[in-house]
Amino acid sequence: MSHRAIIAVKQAQNSYNIHFSPNGAQNLQLTDILLDNLRGNDLDIQSIAGGDSKLPKQAEQWAKTGRSKSNVVMGTIDNNMIETTPWFTGVPLEQVSETFEYDNIEAFFLVRNGNVETYFPVWLEPNVVRPFREHSTIEVYTRGKLSKDVEDAFNELEETDPQRVIDSETLAGTEWTEDTITWDVILRNHEALTALQRNTLENLNEKFDEIDREDIKERDELECVLQSGGRYIKLKTDQAEPILPNSLARGVLIKIDNNDTIEYSNVRDAANEERMKTGTRLNKPKQKPTEEDLSEEASTLFRNLLKRYPDQISPLSPKPFGQLIKKVNKIR
Repeated sequence: MSHRAIIAVKQAQNSYNIHFSPNGAQNLQLTDILLDNLRGNDLDIQSIAGGDSKLPKQAEQWAKTGRSKSNVVMGTIDNNMIETTPWFTGVPLEQVSETFEYDNIEAFFLVRNGNVETYFPVWLEPNVVRPFREHSTIEVYTRGKLSKDVEDAFNELEETDPQRVIDSETLAGTEWTEDTITWDVILRNHEALTALQRNTLENLNEKFDEIDREDIKERDELECVLQSGGRYIKLKTDQAEPILPNSLARGVLIKIDNNDTIEYSNVRDAANEERMKTGTRLNKPKQKPTEEDLSEEASTLFRNLLKRYPDQISPLSPKPFGQLIKKVNKIR
């Protein structure tokens, strides 16, 4: 998976186009590209080009929810570093943050009135380890001499011993939190792994007809590979359903200074730590969390983030959290 970003570009009063970038969040590289292509108050999106990319299916999810306003139109696909053809047009400002999945996007850029604003999207799902413990095995490999191409590396991994195997036994207690590799994989890559598993299932469902889809559901194991830093992480899961709920519009936006990659990393790590702490009580064996439990922990997570970032959580965040921030700001 790449370092995906979303860009909301103002077109008229309270009307925004939503664009996708497959790698724009890496080192916040899109910031300078966007600033360099501002023409007064407008962004010259057509002049921004790059390499080939593949648009993920998540753009369709918001359209299917029925929450989009009647004048919002879904776009098509092109192949630039920033997709010059928008996912959506005519999106009102209060809905720009509802158009993407929060476990799948690493940066959100808002272009309006001749300025670029940078935000880190935080998924408000408690960092529940239980689904990984009950349904998955995670193998961690040092990239070393393995191919840099994920598809080639996937085949090479079959003949390579993993550096670490994270399974139900590993995650049964709390000792795993003292292992640097396991902690780093679970803490830093929790969102990416769940998004990877869900996207793999979606891609498989796209490729096969209904009969084959039933075959997919009966498979003993599904495998997918994530490249993260100097590691390859192979996720094996025993179910053909997403291991955690869809993250569409389930998050908040935390504003950071443009090009401040240090602040970006600090916010990302702090948010993941809060998510891990918040979900701890839900990870106990023989205690399956209910929807009420998850909702309560998500509220706790929001409150904890608000304490850490009282001035940075954006009122543009999805409902109900954006509305709560507006009320807090009025009280202040």
